[in-house]
Amino acid sequence: MKYLYSILGLIAICMFLNSCYDKNSLTLSKFKIKKSYDIDTIESYPDRNMAIIGIQINHALGKFEYYLGVVKRSDRALIVYKIEKHVKTWQRISPDYIASVNPYDKMGWGWFKIDEGRMQNPLPDINGIMDSLKLLYPKDFFIRNSNGFIDILSNGELVKSFNYGEFVTKYKNLSFDSLHYKLYKLEGDSLIVASKNGNDLLKQKNGIYFIPPPGHGIIAKFNKREIIDLVDSVSKLSSPPRKLRIKSVQ
Repeated sequence: MKYLYSILGLIAICMFLNSCYDKNSLTLSKFKIKKSYDIDTIESYPDRNMAIIGIQINHALGKFEYYLGVVKRSDRALIVYKIEKHVKTWQRISPDYIASVNPYDKMGWGWFKIDEGRMQNPLPDINGIMDSLKLLYPKDFFIRNSNGFIDILSNGELVKSFNYGEFVTKYKNLSFDSLHYKLYKLEGDSLIVASKNGNDLLKQKNGIYFIPPPGHGIIAKFNKREIIDLVDSVSKLSSPPRKLRIKSVQ
């Protein structure tokens, strides 16, 4: 009986330790790509023979797993590291970061109307903006809006993109999604920094706010350049390590 209790106790401890992962670190595991996997290139670094890729592992009944990965091609071999994600989290990629995020909103960046800490729809004047764009494009074009990112499509192909900020701010040539990661508030026709943390969105009482990727709901974010540099560095070793670890940035 004592032996049984010991085994049950060990199982409970293992389950507890598995659930209490270190959210402040990111693990990259050495990985072998199979022909059955669907691979797409997300970002490429041709001067370093490297890329960030999406890895889709298909299962029965239409189920699949999706991971981000880092690839390094050298004269000796192709090295792939899969970026591990924890249960009940998603990953988002931005110009500066790969972030671990809460899974409640795939589109956690862009423009938001906040009233007493709650998101409200629609954005002011967004319907008028959409109607004006419809007058500029033929009826067979499709116009969609996702948090103020407005896309014009034809037969499923992207034709043109607009940003809500182009219409409501003085910044007509600004790449809004490339702004430094902060929480911005619309004041008149200008943006001011409301917080250095995009997670503070729902702490705001009212106003129109913009968050560049990776958006809000961030559990931890990791420097993308540091990840690329680390994989590039270990690729030069005769036997690259099976796992790599990256610390989060504040």
